[in-house]
Amino acid sequence: MVNFVKTAAIAQAANIPVWHGSGNDLGILEKSYLHAASIAPNCLLVSDFVGSWTQVDDLITEGFTFTNSYTPVLQTPGLGCELDLDVLEKYRVDG
Repeated sequence: MVNFVKTAAIAQAANIPVWHGSGNDLGILEKSYLHAASIAPNCLLVSDFVGSWTQVDDLITEGFTFTNSYTPVLQTPGLGCELDLDVLEKYRVDG
C-alpha cells in the first residue's frame, strides 16, 4: 500500500486522478486497499474491491457494506477488520 500512496502522490503533483482496484483478494487485503485509497486525495475515480463477490468467504468477520455505491472506512484500530477464526479453521489444511 505504501507504493500505491507514493504513486498517487506523484500523480497528484501532475494533477492526475487515480483509482485502486483489486482482484480475487481476501478481505484483509481489500480493507488495506480501502485505507490506502482513502488517504490519496486524488483517488477520485471509481475503485473496485470485488474479492468478496468472487470468494466463498473473505475470511473476515465483517465484509464491505455499500450505501449508494460507497463503503465507509472503518475507524476501529488497525484495518478495521478482524479475521474470522471459525472460518479460518473451517478452511485450514494440515500439511
